[in-house]
Amino acid sequence: MTNQIATLATTIPVSATIHGVGEEVFPRLIQRLHDIGCKELIPLAEERNRLGIAKHGQPLRTGDGRHTPTEIMGEILDATVYGEKYDMQHPGDPLIEDAIAATIVAALKWLNAIKNREAIQQPWTQEELDRAEVKAKELKTLLMEESE
Repeated sequence: MTNQIATLATTIPVSATIHGVGEEVFPRLIQRLHDIGCKELIPLAEERNRLGIAKHGQPLRTGDGRHTPTEIMGEILDATVYGEKYDMQHPGDPLIEDAIAATIVAALKWLNAIKNREAIQQPWTQEELDRAEVKAKELKTLLMEESE
């Protein structure tokens, strides 16, 4: 891992936030969730928006001065590790295993997109992403067989 890639796992201090600059992000996300029929996520997104405003003093904005790729990787890796924790607390649940696998694939896809966009280094090839997705599906199948 290069130093540039390693910095994607760095935590950005809240004090680095610039206030009042750029477009609000949550309204667009909520509209996207509505448009694709993921209505069950809308109340969760609305609550995250409220929590963000309470914590940061403003809604998430495009011009907040924070390094978005670092934020993405930090959050998706947090989701992955919390998924692993949840799996350890509830072992053998194929739905949890499937969710972890999907989160890992999503992390790889985000890393690929970021590396492409930021030109950090050679991006993951589509073949590597496809292999990761196949491995995730194999893991799901194996776990489902074991639970039967």
